[in-house]
Amino acid sequence: MDLTKEEKLNLELIESYTRYKWWVDVKVMKAGDSFGELALKNDAPRAATIHCRTKCFLAVINRQDYDKFLKRMHHKQL
Repeated sequence: MDLTKEEKLNLELIESYTRYKWWVDVKVMKAGDSFGELALKNDAPRAATIHCRTKCFLAVINRQDYDKFLKRMHHKQL
């Protein structure tokens, strides 16, 4: 897979940040993964910052929609 010029620059930027240890990779996510559920479930501030290594598309869901559609699913998984 050939990277675009922008993707190459983004990877170089991430590599430069890594040299300074500004963050720790906790998890590398794949298509279909989600994040931020703990903040929604616990009514708390988010616990992490997400950095994208490649071009990606995100869906944003507010608390009301999370409670209505996804909360039950996450409880079942637990």
